[in-house]
Amino acid sequence: MLKTRPHRKHVFLLTVPRCGSHLLHRILSTQPDCDLSSYHFFSAWLGTRFENHYSKVGPLDTLPGEQRKELDKRFQKKYEELQSALQASETAVEHVLFLINPLNIFTTRYPEDTGSPFEVSYPPASDVNTSNVEKPQRTSPCIVPDNFLLSIEPVFQIRHPALMFPSAARATRDSMKPGKDPDGPFDDHLQSLMWSRLLYDWYVKNGINPIVIDADDVMCDDRSTVQRLCDATGLDANHLLYEWKPKTDETGFQARFLSTLNASTGVVQGLTSEGIDIKAEEEKWKAEFGEEWGDIIARRVRTAIPDYEWLCARKL
Repeated sequence: MLKTRPHRKHVFLLTVPRCGSHLLHRILSTQPDCDLSSYHFFSAWLGTRFENHYSKVGPLDTLPGEQRKELDKRFQKKYEELQSALQASETAVEHVLFLINPLNIFTTRYPEDTGSPFEVSYPPASDVNTSNVEKPQRTSPCIVPDNFLLSIEPVFQIRHPALMFPSAARATRDSMKPGKDPDGPFDDHLQSLMWSRLLYDWYVKNGINPIVIDADDVMCDDRSTVQRLCDATGLDANHLLYEWKPKTDETGFQARFLSTLNASTGVVQGLTSEGIDIKAEEEKWKAEFGEEWGDIIARRVRTAIPDYEWLCARKL
């Protein structure tokens, strides 16, 4: 049976792959009446044929009808799961990328794509007499309707691209079969902070100044950032977890992405961007990934830095 949560906005962590979101998730994991609902749209994005279509076939308007119907169902199912989980959970986390309407991502790669946007609703449209219900507004870049985004407390988590992007390539490479590109499901339009900035801007236009936290501030010795996050959102600062036992039972694709956290007993020091030298890092990436992929990672990092700095200037 679901617990009844206090009536206030859900704290929704809007993250980016390899931004330290699992660490913050762990720190907040002992919040009262909270199961930290997480990454509901992950499988809809990466666990379906959608990924293969985006990578190999072409524009969304060329997607076969039956495949499109299947994807619509998967996204709708994940949205219903998220809504159900939020009935009991104080906090949720989702990568911004997985909330962005797929059509918006397709059109960054295929500007002439005339495919229709994906839409999810709650209650499901099939359960509602649509003649008596006003359709929810959809002005954001996301797959979810505006009323959902306005019902949550948005908290954007960011991290320096020079730490995020090589980490994403490394974790993806290590969790895939030999011979696969280290990029995995990411490309120039996905391994980016532009979606976080775009959604942040949408919130501001709707009269909301979202909270922004930098992973550097979560990973340092000073715990004041998470304390201030609690003060700003109503989370309980007396229920923060900073020590834990290592986990050894994680398996599958996610195990590699959680390897540093699962091997730790607390916040690992020395993983911040303090003093980072991009030129020196570029040489390391080329040595690790080869000349071609090292250059790709370097280009993406440099492209993302202005968005990172823009968001960082607005951090808590």
